[in-house]
Amino acid sequence: MYGSYELLLAEHTEIYAYTRTLEDQRLLVILNFFDTEPEFEWPAGFDPDQLELLISNYPQSKDHDIRSFKLRPYEARVYLQQRV
Repeated sequence: MYGSYELLLAEHTEIYAYTRTLEDQRLLVILNFFDTEPEFEWPAGFDPDQLELLISNYPQSKDHDIRSFKLRPYEARVYLQQRV
């Protein structure tokens, strides 16, 4: 509700991704509303090493690679980036 909203990957047919930025924090929300497993590619301006996974509807292993991954069916992930 607060902060600026930016749609990412507008042309992607399976992934709905957006950011919400307020002051020095930015949330990255990644959603797959389908029963497929699309590959997620990081948009420009994001360093996966500086992101913290806040919530996901699937368990994530501690050594999961967030540099490249497929979203599972109906998966949702929210990442936090401090100091934008």
